[in-house]
Amino acid sequence: MEKEDNAKLLDEVRRTHEKFSPDDVVWDIEDLSEQPPWATNIDFSVTSLANFFCNKQCS
Repeated sequence: MEKEDNAKLLDEVRRTHEKFSPDDVVWDIEDLSEQPPWATNIDFSVTSLANFFCNKQCS
């Protein structure tokens, strides 16, 4: 896969994840009532699942 193709695919994944709010995260597929360790206490900058999990490369 070419670098250009990877960039396009990553952009597509981000656009898809932008459609979902942080409340839509699935933490445990076998127990949908489970929440992440931080529960709903997430930073205000998290606006969608596109930036829910982020590392240094996201900024």
